[in-house]
Parts: sequence; C-alpha cells; structure tokens
Amino acid sequence: MGKLELDLLLARVDHLPTLPTVALSVGRLVEDPASDSRVIADTLKADQALTARVLALVNSAHYAIPGGVADVRRAISYLGFNTVYQLVITVSVFDALAEVPGTAFDLKALWRHSLGVAIVAEGAARQIGHPSPEDLFSAGLLHDIGKVALAKIAQDKLSEVVRTAIESGISFRESELTHGLPCHDQLGRRLAERWRLPGTVVAGIGHHHRLTDAALAVLPPSLRVVPDVVALGDGICRQAEIGSGGDATAYEIDQRVIERLNLSQATVQTIADELPRALERSKVFLEVLS
Repeated sequence: MGKLELDLLLARVDHLPTLPTVALSVGRLVEDPASDSRVIADTLKADQALTARVLALVNSAHYAIPGGVADVRRAISYLGFNTVYQLVITVSVFDALAEVPGTAFDLKALWRHSLGVAIVAEGAARQIGHPSPEDLFSAGLLHDIGKVALAKIAQDKLSEVVRTAIESGISFRESELTHGLPCHDQLGRRLAERWRLPGTVVAGIGHHHRLTDAALAVLPPSLRVVPDVVALGDGICRQAEIGSGGDATAYEIDQRVIERLNLSQATVQTIADELPRALERSKVFLEVLS
C-alpha cells in the first residue's frame, strides 16, 4: 500500500462517528472530584436509550446486584462511578461501530472472543490485586475494535487480510503487515484516542500485541499491566476457541506476560477453567450490545 492510499485509509478512521455528547460529558464528570452521583445520573438520563442499555448490563448476572436496580444513582452506589462510566463507554463504542455490512468474518464471533478476553483480563486483574479490575474488563472487551473499524472503512482490505490469514495459516496481524496495512491495534488506538477513551482502554487496544519491555516502557507504570492481562485473555480464548479473531492460527501465551503478572501455571489454568461459566453469566453483554 502506497503512502497516499495509507493516508486516505487513516483519514477514514478519523471520519468515523464520534461518541455521544452524553458519554463524553459523563467522562468529564467522573474525572471531576467535585461530581456526585446525582449530577452524573442526571447527565446520563439525557440519553434515555443509552441509560436503558447501561441499566440492562448493570442488572445482568455478571454484576449480580441483589434485587437489581432501576435507576442510575442506585447503580452508581453499588458499582461506583468508574464502573458505570466504563459501561457507558462500552455501549457507546458498540453503537458507533454498529451497522457494519456483510463482513469477511463473523462479527458476533469476534465480540464473543472479545467478551472472553474481557472476563479473563478482569479475573487476572483481581488475582494480582489490581485496584480497578473492572477497567481491565472494558480494555479486554474493546481490544480488537481496530478490526471492526477496518470492516467499516475498507471492506475490500479486510477481505484480503482474512483470506490471506486463513489460506497462509498466519495471524490476522501478520496478514495486515503482509498487505502493508496499518495493524488493527494501531487503527484501534487512533480511534480510541480520538474518542478520548480511558487510558486503560487505550493501552489495552494499542499494546496487546506489543509486549516487549521496551514497548511497554512508553506507557505510564500504572498502565503497563493492561496489555499483559489483555494478551493473557487473548491467548486463553484462542486456545479454548472462544469466538474468533479473524484467523485460525494456534496461539501460544507469551511467557513474558505470565512472568510479569507473577501468575502460576495453576492460576492461569484455573482462570481458563472458569471461563465457560463466566461467559454464560456474562452473555447478556452480547445480547444488549449486538
């Protein structure tokens, strides 16, 4: 791909729909220490459709709130500002990337894979005592949005990438490189930064394939764990054939990831063994978001 064609492709990413004003406003309020649940709830209620879908996720078996909740303020009291904001962002991103015409790979399978990655990322974060494991759930769920972005802006290129990946037995990312395309992690990071997504989500999207110590060193120390837990989830889900990432390659979990997370093989196996049950509890995410 020539430079001009590459520039045009990246420009198409910049012209994808923006996130709703309400989602951006909630983000600013969450970052403001003076904000309270009433202000955030009132802001979110300005978009009734968004509010309804967020509450559907809040009331899912994934969170298991006793008796459920009927309003955003109660949801915030149970889950906290940040978790509710992560759900607002997740719903908004799925909406912005919706209505993709017939693609070269199964988007439902991609989102199922992403949900599995999210569950593993959150579980691993809890194992290592991360202060906000729910943030890692969002990072895992959205880690492959660059693939969906490619589906929206360049169907022909996506078809070439998938065909080469499957016929040559290489990964989706290796196929992108073969075709001289920007990789999905690069496209996804560009989109996430444009949408002003949280730093944890940007790190998970942009670095889940860039796992050398040197690559991670560009991230703030607090974010360096994010690509590792997302990559762990990616590896476990590929080995368990949870959904599809657009290729059919076998995948070995990067041992550097396990070492940096200081997880034993037994713990990794336990996380993998619990994944099918966790997916069943969290399947409402796919129902609400698709």
